Amino acid sequence: MSSFIRGHGPQPSPALRVPAGPKAFWKMYDFIYDNQEIISAANAWTKMTDYAGLSGLEADGFKTCMASPAAAAAVDASRANGQQLDVNSTRRSS
Repeated sequence: MSSFIRGHGPQPSPALRVPAGPKAFWKMYDFIYDNQEIISAANAWTKMTDYAGLSGLEADGFKTCMASPAAAAAVDASRANGQQLDVNSTRRSS
């Protein structure tokens, strides 16, 4: 849900740029990080919308952002950037 830009820290995806403030971003970030072992392709939409609500994000606005072409383009760009850098996984907690 975020990308890291060298020297600037995490940059929220378009879905997390909805007006909710930085606290909501970090709550969402923590939910995703803490629960990454139970998030799968099959349940990602449900988990993300559940975590968004728990983070204080407005559910309908979040769903609209997640389903938008801009969000898809951001994910595609992030994936392409990772492939260019030969990144094939993300760091997980033990």
